[in-house]
Amino acid sequence: MLMQFGEFIFKENPAKLHLKRNRKLTLINISETVELVQNRGRMARVAEGEGVFLGQNALEEFKKLTTMFDSNEEAKMLVLPHKEMFWAYFSKLLLVGSGMDWAKYTFEFVEDCLKGGDLQ
Repeated sequence: MLMQFGEFIFKENPAKLHLKRNRKLTLINISETVELVQNRGRMARVAEGEGVFLGQNALEEFKKLTTMFDSNEEAKMLVLPHKEMFWAYFSKLLLVGSGMDWAKYTFEFVEDCLKGGDLQ
């Protein structure tokens, strides 16, 4: 399965993909020797990684992705290669390097916890 964000389908899955899941934990000092942990819930998932577009149209594909990034101000459905999906914002995009037939990039998507709930 190929990674997809909104209508944009990545023709090559990212070479590296990290999906971070965190909880918001607060430590409360009761005394000098005792601390309580308060679980404040799950934080937004963050999908980050790096990929490469290959072929004669590599830079054009990156430009399409850049256009989506620049014009995107709302959450869209992010579908990861292992079929996990959630509403997310496209938060970071960086062109790392390019050549005649390749364009290497890094990216980050941040979950919109209020839109759609947990879809996995």
